[in-house]
Amino acid sequence: MNNPQFQALKVEFIKYAILTLFLFVMRAFIAHPIIIIASWLCTLICVGYFIAMVMTYYYR
Repeated sequence: MNNPQFQALKVEFIKYAILTLFLFVMRAFIAHPIIIIASWLCTLICVGYFIAMVMTYYYR
């Protein structure tokens, strides 16, 4: 697929997915409220990027 918007969204999605995994692992070791809030916020951002990727893929 040669869609630059999709490729850019895919890169951002992968970056936020890695950050989300890191924060959820940190949450297991350090139960600080900031880490808990940041992990859920990153999850929401990651879901938003995934929805944008799906919309870009199907409705271009």
